[in-house]
Formats: sequence, C-alpha cells, structure tokens
Amino acid sequence: MRRVETCHSAPDVPYTTEDAHLVWQARIGCDTETCADKAATLDVLIEAKIVKTWRAAR
Repeated sequence: MRRVETCHSAPDVPYTTEDAHLVWQARIGCDTETCADKAATLDVLIEAKIVKTWRAAR
C-alpha cells in the first residue's frame, strides 16, 4: 500500500464555515489529495453549500 504524506494535518474539530474559508485561502498552494487540512475545509464548504463539486454541478 502506498503511503501519501500530508503537508498539513486535519483539525481535531471541524472548522466553522468562516474558519474553513480562511484556511482554504491560506492553503492556496496545497492540494486536497495531499493536504488533510485543505480536504477538511473543502468538506465544510461543500456541506455549507458554498462550494459545489464538479460532479454535483452536472
């Protein structure tokens, strides 16, 4: 099994929508595939209907 290193750890507690937006901007150079923190922010922003996934947009 291939192990992928993460550049930033996910938070212990989910972000608020406001915090997720700030972290999303701070992690602009990161990818959601390798950054657990940015992936966690994406989950919050999708749940809040601020961001749509490209599959949901079809």
